[in-house]
Amino acid sequence: MFFAIVFISNNTYSQCCSGGNSCGGSTNVGIVEKANLRVTAFYRHSYSEDYYKADKINEVGSLQNAYFNYTGAILSYGITHRLTAEVELGYFLNKTQIYKSLPDNPIIGSGIANSVISLKYNLFNNLASNIEYTAGIGMKFPSPLDPKYEGGYSIDIQPSTGAYGFIAHSFLSKKFPSINFRMILVNRFEYNMANDKDYKFGNTLFTSLFLTEKLDKNLMGILQVRHEFRTNDIRPDKTIDHNTGGNIYIVSPQVNYTVFKGWSAGVAVDVPVYRNYNGKQFANLCSFTLSISKQFSLRK
Repeated sequence: MFFAIVFISNNTYSQCCSGGNSCGGSTNVGIVEKANLRVTAFYRHSYSEDYYKADKINEVGSLQNAYFNYTGAILSYGITHRLTAEVELGYFLNKTQIYKSLPDNPIIGSGIANSVISLKYNLFNNLASNIEYTAGIGMKFPSPLDPKYEGGYSIDIQPSTGAYGFIAHSFLSKKFPSINFRMILVNRFEYNMANDKDYKFGNTLFTSLFLTEKLDKNLMGILQVRHEFRTNDIRPDKTIDHNTGGNIYIVSPQVNYTVFKGWSAGVAVDVPVYRNYNGKQFANLCSFTLSISKQFSLRK
């Protein structure tokens, strides 16, 4: 089963579309059966247009709007029945900022986002109680290629943090087969190291609750409620950037449809319902993700 866990660390909020690992644009949860390969591809669009100071809209600022278009892929392979290896890859087609003073001359960044390699291990799976718990760790890698910029430069349009990092994540699931209902709790923590310019993007914690229900044979309805917490960025002079980090709560309705031969297609819409930023920041208004997923058996 595929779930669009829509998070793009370090750019769904805080500086509108700042550089960061974005391979979580949508991702699978849980493990993959031994000798099976699960392939997920997705596209994400995000749009921002308002400045916020703490939890209130603040009209003062130089930006008119900002948006990005992102594509990614996630490859998950079942090493054993309990252990899964996963690779997250992504590319920003564009990260665009439009200024009020120069509406016809946007600045645009594009390039490869941070990649992630991780391992997931199924620690508990009780068929009688329909409870499953999986945890994992991984490492983030900066892009090996230089990003491209047009019209100027801003740290917010970097496609990658330019630094290594670490992740830890967990997945807790409870099924209710009699009513085709499932509850899933997903946590993911990302730690960013300083890049070659000695700038350190904030660390991020994502907590998501999924409520899923099978609507018919091929259609799954999903409601996600997500909290994102990010710490402040640290400048090269070791001072805190007080206009970064904060809290945001997002509601994301999603549908997933299984089509021919096990292919799954999904769509998700992210709507922030509460934000409380550190300082003043340009905030995400909404975003949507389109995804496809397929699991292949590689057994001989």
